[in-house]
Formats: sequence, structure tokens, C-alpha cells
Amino acid sequence: PVTAFQSAETSLAQSGGITLAWPERIRVGDPDEIELSLQMERNNSDGKSLNAMAAARLELIGLGTSLDTIHVPLRPDRAAAFRWKIRAEKPGAYRGVVRLYLEIPSNEGGEVEQEILLARPIQIEAVSVIGLPGAAARGLGAVGLLASAALGYSWALPQMKRLWRLRGGQKT
Repeated sequence: PVTAFQSAETSLAQSGGITLAWPERIRVGDPDEIELSLQMERNNSDGKSLNAMAAARLELIGLGTSLDTIHVPLRPDRAAAFRWKIRAEKPGAYRGVVRLYLEIPSNEGGEVEQEILLARPIQIEAVSVIGLPGAAARGLGAVGLLASAALGYSWALPQMKRLWRLRGGQKT
């Protein structure tokens, strides 16, 4: 599901929209991604950086993601975007949390004030087809399609010839 949030007023007197998108289900072995974006309201016409950073972290174990925090400078004319690639190696339900922070350096220097904008729990279900990963299931499906086409053609061709003869014999 794609979920949109409206962030609270920040100490920068900026407000913006937060969009988080993730798959509810993925096939085992197939890659997918989780996307998060923060769009700041444009109060600054020069397009310069806002002297603040957006930081995001995906805490989701078992889907091949790192737990590193990603930092992106905030600009009023561009959304801060975060993407995590995920891939399940075995079926099951995977639960985690997506966190988005605003990091604002203090005027005195040194300390960085961190304001949480989002802490959203997510769940992703990894599924498999008869215990096979995605690529193997697709390959098995292709083999089944070719086999049914070959069997169907060998049965349908004589039937079509028979119908053609019957129709040809009914000329008036």
C-alpha cells in the first residue's frame, strides 16, 4: 500500500508531505523495493540547501537490507528520496519499522538536534509457489504452458479438420 502522511511543523518552520510505499507481498527470490520520500514546502525561493538533513533507517531483518542510516540534504525544490532493495530467501512474514528523522545542527555547533518525523511499522509477506522461488516457478509455468499448447494442438487439429469436412459437406 502507498501511505501518505503529513509531517508536523518542524523547528525550521517548514512543513511537507511524507510518502511511504512498500509491497505487501513479494515472491521468494524476487527483488522489490521500499520507497520513502519527504517533500518540503517551498518557503525559500533561492533553492539552496536548508542546513538540515533528512535521515532514514529501515529496521527489517531477513530481507537482505542493511541497517545503516541514510542521510540526504534537504532542498526546498527537491524531495528527499530513500530506497531500499529487498529480497526474501525463504517464505514467511517479515515485520519491521521505517524511521524518518530531521537532523538540525544547533547554532552553537557540535550538537545535532534530531526530530522524528515518522516511525511506521510495516509487514511484508514472502510467498512461494509450491515451495519454489520466483524464477523456478516462472520456468515451471512456461514449461506447463508449452506442454498444454502442444497437447492441445495435437488434439484440436484433428477436431478442426473433422468440423471443416462436416461444414464443407453441408454446401447448398
